[in-house]
Amino acid sequence: MALGIESIVRQDPHNYRDVLMYGPWVLLLATIVGIHQAQRHRAGRLELVGYVTMTASMAVTVVLGILMLLGAVDSYFAVTMPVWILSMIMFGVGTARAGVFPRWMGVAIALAQPLAMATGVALSPWIGLHDRGSFSGAVAHGAVLLSIAWAAGRVAEREPQR
Repeated sequence: MALGIESIVRQDPHNYRDVLMYGPWVLLLATIVGIHQAQRHRAGRLELVGYVTMTASMAVTVVLGILMLLGAVDSYFAVTMPVWILSMIMFGVGTARAGVFPRWMGVAIALAQPLAMATGVALSPWIGLHDRGSFSGAVAHGAVLLSIAWAAGRVAEREPQR
């Protein structure tokens, strides 16, 4: 969310944002792993396929992102992002079906990236759309993930400690 706000305040694209985005990316990966671990006993095939595909695509994205920052790869978004978005939708629907967390949380996971993209497009008359260095739509992604963290924390509070 901070990079999204900063992208709105300082509207020009900046390359350092491409590097800083890996912090939230890795934290999102850890969050997805934690959600899966908490619900895997009730998760169905859709959640599992979404989870495996999402974590794999996120790991590949990190490697390709590093290669892009080093100049060895021009772009990887056209390949990895559609796979990641589809897997996030599958994981979100699987999370809603599993019923361990509030159903809205699964829906929020499924809609997080489409909402971020829609936010970026909605802000584009003022901020502009850029291939790199600008993440204005991340404010929506951040808001969704903050609500997911809140809901996950509430579930964890209710669970007996083992």
